[in-house]
Amino acid sequence: MFYKKIIKIAIFLTILAGTTSCYREEIVLIPETDDNLQLESLLYFNSKPCFFDEATNTLTYSIVETELQNFNPKLSFSPLVKVYYKGKLLKNSEYLQSDSENFEYKKAYSFYFVTKNDSVEIQLRFTPLPIVRLSKTLTIFDEPKIPAYFQIVYPESFKSDYSCYIGVEIRGATSQIYPKKSLGFNTLANQDIKSYQMTTLVGNRENWKWILDAAYMDNLRVRNSVSFYVWAKISNSPNHFSINTTPVELFINNEHQGLYFLGENFSNEILNLKANSEVLYKAYDWSEGATRFEFANDNISKNEFWDGWEQKHPDPKFYLNWNPLKDLRNFIVNSSDENFRDSISYYIDIDNFIDYYLFMNLLFALDNAGKNTFLIKSAQTGKFVIIPWDLDATWGLFWDGTYTEPTFITTNYLYDRLFELNPNDFKTKLKNRWFALRQNVFSQEEILLEFEKPLSLILKSGIIEKENLIWKLNINTEAEYNYIKTWISARLNYLDNYFSNLS
Repeated sequence: MFYKKIIKIAIFLTILAGTTSCYREEIVLIPETDDNLQLESLLYFNSKPCFFDEATNTLTYSIVETELQNFNPKLSFSPLVKVYYKGKLLKNSEYLQSDSENFEYKKAYSFYFVTKNDSVEIQLRFTPLPIVRLSKTLTIFDEPKIPAYFQIVYPESFKSDYSCYIGVEIRGATSQIYPKKSLGFNTLANQDIKSYQMTTLVGNRENWKWILDAAYMDNLRVRNSVSFYVWAKISNSPNHFSINTTPVELFINNEHQGLYFLGENFSNEILNLKANSEVLYKAYDWSEGATRFEFANDNISKNEFWDGWEQKHPDPKFYLNWNPLKDLRNFIVNSSDENFRDSISYYIDIDNFIDYYLFMNLLFALDNAGKNTFLIKSAQTGKFVIIPWDLDATWGLFWDGTYTEPTFITTNYLYDRLFELNPNDFKTKLKNRWFALRQNVFSQEEILLEFEKPLSLILKSGIIEKENLIWKLNINTEAEYNYIKTWISARLNYLDNYFSNLS
């Protein structure tokens, strides 16, 4: 283990012959990242670490509420310090013996760490959220990825914690201007950045591509996560792709970063992509309407970027395949009305695009009508399928953090042609699908339930108060949630009326 001592100058005497200084220790040994990028903790309960924040002298421990009652853990800490709780000297490998104390969330408990000359008070808090810590020695940049050590500790005692090496970088486009950065990382077998390793962190699927979403623009912090869970519930089709996310508290070395959402990132394994004939494109920019299918272009790109699209599969370093997207764009823009009516269903999965239109308008995801989407065509899907992405500017929130009215429709040129030409009675299918979903997934009760699942844990944890402290914010969760509830009610009424009158 590598430690550093914080030293405080007590006396400073200057003598003619030279300088004599007398120092006294102020505090404990604070763990530092070692050569293997690993980081010890100051205190362990039942062999599970408490995570230290150096800025506030705070330890945080992850535990479910049922196990917090009468919590009496076995202790472990450095033999170089003495630890006291409620005036009692604690001993290594013995139990806390807290007199059957019922600990609570959102309360602080004082522990004293003592060296031979001095002591310091460190506050312990409990959280029902999982805790993720990244330990590293290099600065995290946009790219390339740097090696780090990843550790996740779950609140449930029966759930195994997990640690591994990762390659991590800052992610996002517009979000990179915010002080709180989102991170993307790959799980690794060792410190080699290319030694990808499949694992399960969220949900039940194995993956190697992951995201730590800062959700900084969203004062409720849950819009993106909730949106993906609503999207996932819409369809059981194997061609309906979504991601799993979970709220966590993030530490980088000995610095608390606040609330993040740990989530899957789409990989070839999740999407079942293999052959070079299978394609995945990401719309990352409006590109003067290209990603809204407002114009076609026969001059395909000779790299991984083309008219606001990015080729994600096949790997563009080895093989470029823009032809399927070129053909789709040409058909949408240039086909005759008759040809469009007869053949659009050969190009796209109509049911999937109906669900996407309804979902996009439920959320009023204005950014997702032309960018922040994936198009996938594979042996499994047979046709193009659309997948949403980056859903934070939703539920009454615009991309710049301002609020939106609940009374608009978002669309693009593909949907404009589908509405105008109505192939295979598209509008009736759309209308019927809306009112079918309103009976369950799109009911106000089910939508609000998806919000309340993460919010209940977030509010119990007190992490929003930490967010406000760390990032100098003034988030009011109650006010923001009340706004969303009012907005959703108005939005559903507006869309019910809109689809009722659709003919």
